[in-house]
This record gives sequence, C-alpha cells and structure tokens, in this order.
Amino acid sequence: YYDGKSGRYHVQIYDANVKVNEDMKVITSGNGGVFPSGILVGKVEKVTKLYNSKGRIVSVIPSVDFNDFESVAILKVD
Repeated sequence: YYDGKSGRYHVQIYDANVKVNEDMKVITSGNGGVFPSGILVGKVEKVTKLYNSKGRIVSVIPSVDFNDFESVAILKVD
C-alpha cells in the first residue's frame, strides 16, 4: 500500500526465501508483459519483520512521483 504521509510504499513479503536488504534497488521484472523489465521503481528504505507470520514489510522510497497511480505491483526485488 502507499502511505501518502511518508511518501513510501509498504510491501508485504511472505516468502521467507526472498532476500531483501536496505538500500536494494526495486525494479520492474517484466512479468505479465505489461511493463518492460529493468525500470527503476525505488529503493528499499527499511525491512521490518512481521510479528504474527513468516514475512516482512518492505518500505520503498519511490524513484519518481507515483501520485497518479492507484496501485503498484512489485513482482521482483533485485
């Protein structure tokens, strides 16, 4: 979800095998055929463990102003 106050996207990742670290670049994967791969979406600012399940919340600083978008799907964190 997008937090308008902080200007950050918060993504829940439930797969414990996915490695996500602060300062990683978030780019489009190209899966689904709608957007090409390799477009910079943002940078991981913070990774927080979920308390009640195996997973994390990843806070992403957008690389551009996404205010005109209603939703964003992060398919791959690289």
